[in-house]
Amino acid sequence: WREAAGDIDAPCCRRLILRPESEKRLVWVFSGAGLLFYDMIIVPLQLAELAPTELDSQAWQWATFSYWVVDMVLNFFTGFYRDGIVENHLGRIASAYLRGWFCSDLCIVLLDLAVLALSLLDAGTPLDSSGSSSGLVRLGRGARMARGLRLLRLMRFRRLLEVATRLFDSCNSELGLMTARVFGLVFAIMTLNHYIACIWYAIAHEAEGDTWLDGKDYDNLHAYLAAFHWALTQFTPATQNLAPVSFSERLFASIVVLIALLTFSTFLGRMTSAMTQLLNLNAKQYQQEATLRKFLGDRKISAALTQRIWRVYRQQSADRQHRVSLSTVKALFHMPSNLEIMLSQELYYKHLMMLPIFKKALQGHVQDGRELCVLFNEKVGAPAEEVFTAGTPAKGALCTTSGPMRYMSRLLKDRIDVPVGEWISEGALWGAWTHKGTLTTDGASMWLEMPGGDFRKFAQLHSDYKLRRNLCLYATLFDVETETAGTELLDVLIDAQEYEMRARLVDECMGPAPRETAIVRGPSTGEAEARRWTVGPARMRDFM
Repeated sequence: WREAAGDIDAPCCRRLILRPESEKRLVWVFSGAGLLFYDMIIVPLQLAELAPTELDSQAWQWATFSYWVVDMVLNFFTGFYRDGIVENHLGRIASAYLRGWFCSDLCIVLLDLAVLALSLLDAGTPLDSSGSSSGLVRLGRGARMARGLRLLRLMRFRRLLEVATRLFDSCNSELGLMTARVFGLVFAIMTLNHYIACIWYAIAHEAEGDTWLDGKDYDNLHAYLAAFHWALTQFTPATQNLAPVSFSERLFASIVVLIALLTFSTFLGRMTSAMTQLLNLNAKQYQQEATLRKFLGDRKISAALTQRIWRVYRQQSADRQHRVSLSTVKALFHMPSNLEIMLSQELYYKHLMMLPIFKKALQGHVQDGRELCVLFNEKVGAPAEEVFTAGTPAKGALCTTSGPMRYMSRLLKDRIDVPVGEWISEGALWGAWTHKGTLTTDGASMWLEMPGGDFRKFAQLHSDYKLRRNLCLYATLFDVETETAGTELLDVLIDAQEYEMRARLVDECMGPAPRETAIVRGPSTGEAEARRWTVGPARMRDFM
């Protein structure tokens, strides 16, 4: 048994697994939703004899039957999420499906097979002398019975709910989400009225006595629209000129009124709840604006200064609404560590690779890069905010992700515009570092901070010797370069020469025989060489 389980989990089998969020799977699921929507609309019309039978040919029935059979097979090869990780073991996937929706799916597929059998029997039944089908077929195996059984396909309504959930999850706008929910409620009301309209027409069409259709020469389309209009008026305070005539019509109308009473009140309640949620989203902002307005009025601030304050406040408020940090999201719920690693990788891995040493040292170490991404702290800054000032100790290295920033130092004549993706204060990763200038935001900005202590702990405790060696060798070279440089290194790289120096350090620590190169590199005589011999090994011991 264990050998069989191992064969199921073989790499060749894993390649057959479909991820639940893959494009192929999504296209397949949406196709099934389209088939369900078709059945929801067409089958009631055909039962009421309002739609031609050509819309439900045997070819179409075989196509839909084949789809659901293939869908059952695919469910055995579609992974599912467990604690944020996709389960790709065929045995566990099959076990989960068998314990879940397999029985209901099998019953519906067998029902479809019965519908096809009834249709084939009805098509092949010989006619008697009067031109009608024989008794048993006429009573139990006619086309209408087959279409009636097809209504049970709506047990797959969960598929529509699955599609709706995926659409809601992909919506990142609260306004868009509320709008989608309102449209979903309207769609539910319209679908319910569609079924009521078909039943209302069928009752009158099949009745032998007086009905609401008497004296009305309607074609099928006009008759359906009249029935649908009547159904809508039962849910809303609207007028209509149709009234029940027979006992069956009056009984059905009474039932519909009771259903409408419960359904429409629920619909209004949910609509009101959705609008209240939209208002609550801005309630905190309204309260803050009221506090600021009261302060400006009580202190009698001048009109010119008041306008400037309001302009800055609204700009910062808009920036805060559009920029949410990862720490804020993680505070909403307990996120499993593996899911946090995957999310951090998708958000920050590209920024991690913008530092040359990481880009070179992490080749072949993808998992280590993912774990490094978790060390990032995301920061959000308002315009004209000081990120750090000259002379203060650096807590870590920074990487800009969006928004304009400017760097000023006494060693520079002009301010420097820091481009997006630039690493700042890289020296804080390798040891103690004091900021040589001041960094300020020139607009709404976001940046990442990697704490130097956390990074050095990661490097010292890492199990892979090669990666640990390369990082500590680079730290040694960086420290020596800082001590022996002719000019003081700033927090940012200001010219091509400094970029070339960092690239040279990376090549030396990643090249052949890096340990010897790290110690004897540089001028052959003088203080610089002595410094390399003393600082290098000591730095190696601190990092290793």
